[in-house]
Amino acid sequence: MSTTTKEMNANVNEKIDDSAEKTKAMIEKARRNLKQGSDAVAEKAEAANEKLEDQYDKASNIIQEYYHEVKNYIQHNPIKAIGIAVVAGSAIAALINNKKS
Repeated sequence: MSTTTKEMNANVNEKIDDSAEKTKAMIEKARRNLKQGSDAVAEKAEAANEKLEDQYDKASNIIQEYYHEVKNYIQHNPIKAIGIAVVAGSAIAALINNKKS
């Protein structure tokens, strides 16, 4: 091989090595960015989950309170409770029948 061919091969190999290093650096940077993005999404998801759990707990407590209030009202006022149920059932039936017409 002539000196020129050796120089060309060395130059090509140098460029390949340089490109490989740049590619590795880009891949590493992309990996770090993906990790940061993934961590940010995980944090947001955790915060959203905590908020949903809090809202669920609040709603559950409110429903339990209303349930006990209604149960107590029915036990203390059974005739009124039956009357309210009949009126409510009739109103719902009327609404359903009007929608079918």
